[in-house]
Amino acid sequence: MDLTARIAAEAYRILVPDAHAYFWFDIKAHAKVLATLTSVGFTVDPIPLLWVKPGSGQVNHPDSRWASCYEACFFCRKGSRALLKQGQSNVLTHDPVPPKKKIHPVEKPVSLLRQLIESSTAPGETVVDFFGGSGSTAEAAIQLGRDFLLFEKDEAYHAGILERLSKLQIGASPSDERLNSQSADYDPLAAMDELEED
Repeated sequence: MDLTARIAAEAYRILVPDAHAYFWFDIKAHAKVLATLTSVGFTVDPIPLLWVKPGSGQVNHPDSRWASCYEACFFCRKGSRALLKQGQSNVLTHDPVPPKKKIHPVEKPVSLLRQLIESSTAPGETVVDFFGGSGSTAEAAIQLGRDFLLFEKDEAYHAGILERLSKLQIGASPSDERLNSQSADYDPLAAMDELEED
């Protein structure tokens, strides 16, 4: 929760006026995460988006628990920007990344991230992901003509992101320079201070 609070505050600070943010969270921490996000200034819909994963789900103790087939996400606003794609269901149905193709244990599919990015940003705008993980957010941003800024402290995942993105036709953009300009131990909170100074 301490990391969530720090990232929430930084996300709110660096967002331009009238922007959106999405925070994935453990459903058991609903109240704590909601309070954290509102305390830093976000307007948060208390009813989360649910990414529903078709299939049998996953559970460690099938004898005592139902299998989980969804993940929860808060939709947050800074200011009053409207959703660019309106009237969508808060139940998002996308196939998960097959286990053998995953780069990261909690990797989100590109199709899911495309839906969120298209709903909240216009071409040419910047998408920021504080937990780069597999790089799927960057891939979705590239496909949609958005710039991106990712952070990942784990060297192995950082290398995986670079490998993934090197296979895409990125073209000349600010993203290209940032792709290789930072090391895996890049500190996102310090970086946000530098962005503000710029």
